[in-house]
Amino acid sequence: STIVPFLDEEGKPFKYLSINIDITQRKINRVKLKESEEKYRNLFENALVSIIYTDIKTLKVIEVNQMSVKLFGYESKDELIEKFNPSDHYAVPEKRQTNLDIISKKGELLDNIEQLKKKDGTLFWANLFFKLNSDRTIVQTVIIDITPQINAYEKLKDSEELYLDLFQNSLIATFIADPKTYKNINANEPGIKIFGYESKEDFLINFNTDKHIVNSTDRDKMRKDIFETGEAINNKLLMKKVNGTFFWGKLFAK
Repeated sequence: STIVPFLDEEGKPFKYLSINIDITQRKINRVKLKESEEKYRNLFENALVSIIYTDIKTLKVIEVNQMSVKLFGYESKDELIEKFNPSDHYAVPEKRQTNLDIISKKGELLDNIEQLKKKDGTLFWANLFFKLNSDRTIVQTVIIDITPQINAYEKLKDSEELYLDLFQNSLIATFIADPKTYKNINANEPGIKIFGYESKEDFLINFNTDKHIVNSTDRDKMRKDIFETGEAINNKLLMKKVNGTFFWGKLFAK
């Protein structure tokens, strides 16, 4: 409240005016704002991904969370903010400028996979998301370390390449078929030659199990075994080439 005196001709107060202002709502709003800021700060600091705020003009880091410190291998937030130079942390530094050009033009760059570098030079793969604020003065960068996923993919790729190499260079006729349609979707060179087809394309288009297994009972039993047990092992079958020549073969399906 505020007290305002009314003075007489001699300058002495003869009455007072009390002005009261209810600031309850203002205090409530202030408490809510503080709680909101604390909630945001808590989410920011404890995020499971790296979050960095950068001045778009100076390219200086102005705020980071703890995950950023850990991800890039700095000792503290203060050290990162003081010494972090984005270009130094790109495996290919030129890509930093390319990304900046896109961000400046579009206001964002999402789902961008790059190879980055820690303070000690260790390389890692990351998925980056950039977005400018409404004033277009600060860019928020979210960085997700996807190194484990990339490594797993590379191992799978190596495994697939090894399998494909073994498949293609096997001396035994080998086929891959769709268990629902029984259509072959791949075959190696011995598999193509054993039935007398001209090429893989010719084989995949024209091969039909019904035409090449002479005894339909053997064919149906083999399919039944595969359906019920997931495999048909050591089946001795009389088969027929494209030109009608008969031959015996052992079939192992799984």
